Amino acid sequence: ASKLALIEALLTSGTALIRKAPRESGTVINFARMISTLRETEWGPWFNVRTKPDASQAGGSVKRDLAYTPRAIGFHADNPYRSPTPDFQLLHAVEHCFCEDKVPCPECSVINYLVDGFHIAETLKKESREDFDMLSQIPVRFENNGGDGTSALIHITPHLELPGLT
Repeated sequence: ASKLALIEALLTSGTALIRKAPRESGTVINFARMISTLRETEWGPWFNVRTKPDASQAGGSVKRDLAYTPRAIGFHADNPYRSPTPDFQLLHAVEHCFCEDKVPCPECSVINYLVDGFHIAETLKKESREDFDMLSQIPVRFENNGGDGTSALIHITPHLELPGLT
């Protein structure tokens, strides 16, 4: 797919699937820089999702995060404590498995899901305007300590920030 088609997919559906990306470290960074500006965080230029702490991240310190455990990570909005929140995130599945008969398979138990938050917000607006208004108008405090207590990231904003939808 062309770069234009990729950006069009991101802007219209919010997702794009790239197959057969190289498995080398740094691939996701090079790819990100081809389509946008990479915003580095206290975790470094990228974040490895692994079942054990990654001391190579963020200057060698080991940070605590659910992503460093074998536990499933449920549906969530990533980085709501950042201001501005990320426009897009790239997930480079380097060690991933696929089983023909059962997903997730017993050997890997890895599967990724995407949720269309905009569709959910639009549905909520139609079905329960009061709940929609509450989630889109009442500010809440999101915070994160960086996984090791070295940073204090705080962002106060409504759960739903949807210009043009309120």
